[in-house]
Amino acid sequence: TNYLKVFSKYDVRILEKDFPLELLSFLEIKFSKATTLFSTAVFSFKDKYEIEFIGTEKYEKLYERFGKIEIY
Repeated sequence: TNYLKVFSKYDVRILEKDFPLELLSFLEIKFSKATTLFSTAVFSFKDKYEIEFIGTEKYEKLYERFGKIEIY
């Protein structure tokens, strides 16, 4: 997915390389909100930042590929 293209109209920063999410805390990088479709890595920040866990049900192709993934 070309996230730069998909989210070009929003004020978001797309990180283009894979890395352990916990490095953000180690480097003391601050942000206000973490949004994910279904990565549980964001829950390492649950006491510090707003977390938005979207899941797969809203997206037909993700639901078909991964099944029902929700947090609650």
